[in-house]
Amino acid sequence: MAQQTLTNANEGAFDYSLRSKVNANFTDLYNRATPARQSADVVVDESTTLTNLTGLVATLAVGTYKFRVALQCLATANGGTKVAFVYATPTSIQCEAKAFTASAVAVTRFTTTTSAASIVAATAANICIELEGTIVVATAGTIQVQGAQNVSHADETTYYAGSTLEVYQIA
Repeated sequence: MAQQTLTNANEGAFDYSLRSKVNANFTDLYNRATPARQSADVVVDESTTLTNLTGLVATLAVGTYKFRVALQCLATANGGTKVAFVYATPTSIQCEAKAFTASAVAVTRFTTTTSAASIVAATAANICIELEGTIVVATAGTIQVQGAQNVSHADETTYYAGSTLEVYQIA
């Protein structure tokens, strides 16, 4: 959408027309897009095969992006969690991953030039996972967040609806 501008003629009452211009540019003001939301729970048991987390996908043009993933999850220490990105041709992904249990946080740093097969691989009772970092994109495409169990076990690992993926271009 073409950016709308405010002029001196807009001084005075904050009417519908002016509010519409401000709202139309809200994303531009903060350089952020609406987060992608996971639309359904994804339950994994007895499987380490990565599965797309429904709705946690973004289309990226060539450029540099900042991303943040907030996964609400529940896993036992028997199965744990495994989280990945699938992307055809990134130039680089650099990421800090935080995996939360009820009483501790495990923090790791991750760097790759291909799809990120295992950003988080923890056999722990995780309740939340946060990923933050940058991705440099050389060829336009989509990035998809995936989840699985770290160790195949009958206990369920659940990635909950409402988890989010935020991606916005910084260069």
